[in-house]
Amino acid sequence: MKLHCFAKTNHLTLLCHPSDSNIFQQDIRRISVVTFPGNLFWVKENDLVFIVLDLLSNEDRIKVFKSLIAKNITACCILPYQNKISMDKEIIKICEENKLPLFHFLKNDAYQAFLFQVLCEIMNKDNILAFIKQQLRNNIVSLMNTNYFHAENLIHLVSLFLQRECYLLSKQFNLLYHCSPQQKKLSFDLPLKKWSQELSDWYIDHPYALDPIIFDHEEQEYYCFPLKTEKQVIGYLCIEKIHRQFGDLDPYFIIEILSNFILSMINTSKNDLIHQKSIDEYLQNVLYGLFTDETTLKRETNYYHFDYYLNRYVWILQIQQLNKKMQSFENQVPNTILSKIKDLAEETFYQNSFLIEKSQIISIHVKDEMPNEKILTKLQMLLNNLEIQFPEYNFSIGISRSYRDMYSLKYAYQDATFSLIMGKILFSTTKKIFSYDDLLIHHFLYQQIDNPILDRLYMNTIQKIKIHDMEKQDHLYETLNEIIYCDFNLTQAHDNLYIHRNTLYQRIKKIEKIIGLSMKSSETKLLLQIGLKLDHIYNVINQSTMAH
Repeated sequence: MKLHCFAKTNHLTLLCHPSDSNIFQQDIRRISVVTFPGNLFWVKENDLVFIVLDLLSNEDRIKVFKSLIAKNITACCILPYQNKISMDKEIIKICEENKLPLFHFLKNDAYQAFLFQVLCEIMNKDNILAFIKQQLRNNIVSLMNTNYFHAENLIHLVSLFLQRECYLLSKQFNLLYHCSPQQKKLSFDLPLKKWSQELSDWYIDHPYALDPIIFDHEEQEYYCFPLKTEKQVIGYLCIEKIHRQFGDLDPYFIIEILSNFILSMINTSKNDLIHQKSIDEYLQNVLYGLFTDETTLKRETNYYHFDYYLNRYVWILQIQQLNKKMQSFENQVPNTILSKIKDLAEETFYQNSFLIEKSQIISIHVKDEMPNEKILTKLQMLLNNLEIQFPEYNFSIGISRSYRDMYSLKYAYQDATFSLIMGKILFSTTKKIFSYDDLLIHHFLYQQIDNPILDRLYMNTIQKIKIHDMEKQDHLYETLNEIIYCDFNLTQAHDNLYIHRNTLYQRIKKIEKIIGLSMKSSETKLLLQIGLKLDHIYNVINQSTMAH
């Protein structure tokens, strides 16, 4: 779909014209949706950006536009979420100064159909729901790092992206927030007493279940998800089950984002949610980075008898069923199995602190004089033991760097998580213990993934080679992988590839012709190594998107 076709859409007006009319001949290849300020990491150069301004202050609206202009997007389109908004003259002025095409969709009760129509033009219809879910995830991550992080705004996001009625209920089953796609007022009284009784009866048979319960009202069904801390339920999220266009709601996706609602309710309703914190809750708050005040963290660390300044690292033991067909709304690994695995890990590492998190065990390990090789040997022995005792499961471990204090331990948790995700992509056939030290450059590149310089580096090297392979089947990508794996030792590379030395040289010449660089240059070698690592990262991101 070209930009000039987009510009002719009904109810769309152009508020700011571009400096070059040829821009209307550009193809729209990517779309991003923005609702709140932040680093907008998912917005890329040349994107068409849809933006919702209703939930932002005037000051933050201007900040968002400045951020988008800095990313060199192709155009921006304002969607009316709640009602028709009056356009800020400062926004129009900024767009005019930077020659950014600015559109405004005027019909506030039809923006969903409009957005769906545009998406159908640039992607396969079957991929639209996955795209919308990913955009919702991106906006939630951005929201969490702003002063807009509040349960009501989360409800707005879910309703906006999934186009469903949403209700947030207290643990006493009182209505806290309601949101509908067209921002209609609640036109009927929810049968909350009836639902509460149904829930009580259901809990008798399912006391530990994480499944959503299904309520019905006026020929409509609702999923009701409990919002649980370790000790109690603090509320419920109810969402319309069926959408006329997207079909049934995916409960797994909602379960993924429940932690955001739990955190927002804890932050905004502290007086109602005071409860005695367990050691496990304290450690979870440390690992998830929920302590914003270091003084509070030091006080709680002292209360639970931990040393605040002590080198520690985190390793995560991930457990997955070998039979992937067996799925349920609950944790795929039964709690009894998780407890037994945790007990075995504690026997091997009795000085560590352990937590159970979904289908994995988190271990906080004090760094001492024991050599890394010996620790890796103990971890491998633990894996061997677990594989014997639980042959129906697959086990892998991600290990972080060490950090000097309790406040920084959240970074160790992020390191270990990243090591698991990236390590399983890169080394799944060769090992099951992934150390962050081996993936440090990958993580650095991952954190810079929206840097346009890296994007150009990748497109001018690896992407060109992969496109050539798709057309010619010359196995250049496979060859380059092996050459880099062999540290540019060509003798070892052609032996590993089982090809003649002359065939390898011919492939190298083709690679050099495609990228326009000599592979004898040390700078070219570095560019190709970085490009290949970026390719690994893009594969991880794409697999994550497809999985959801």
